[in-house]
Amino acid sequence: MYENSVTVTGSVIEDPEMIGEVLTFYIVNNPVYKDPETGERKTKTVRHTVTVWQKSKEWLLENLKKGDKVYIRGTLAQRTVEDLLGNKKIETVIKSNSVQIIMSKADKEILRREKGESNYNREEFNI
Repeated sequence: MYENSVTVTGSVIEDPEMIGEVLTFYIVNNPVYKDPETGERKTKTVRHTVTVWQKSKEWLLENLKKGDKVYIRGTLAQRTVEDLLGNKKIETVIKSNSVQIIMSKADKEILRREKGESNYNREEFNI
């Protein structure tokens, strides 16, 4: 295991786009934590920027869609970006080594229909 490595799962929030030679997409995940003051369990939504440089970027551009659940391994990198007001900010991105589609949005819909459920639950389907 490398010192600068990260593994994350999440849901794609918009279709990926090719920016120059790099495929970029965004995922969110919802880690649960315990509030230290109240002891209450809370959920926090975290957004991650993911970049793909390898040959797989063309395949992902065609097949990865908004709503897909993904498993990503890679390294953390930082880049400087400008916001709409022209202010420079440092953004942390996941430079992926591996992207796996765990479950596509279409697969989720099939499972919902089969189970007659309106909400997808990962544990229920043992994925």
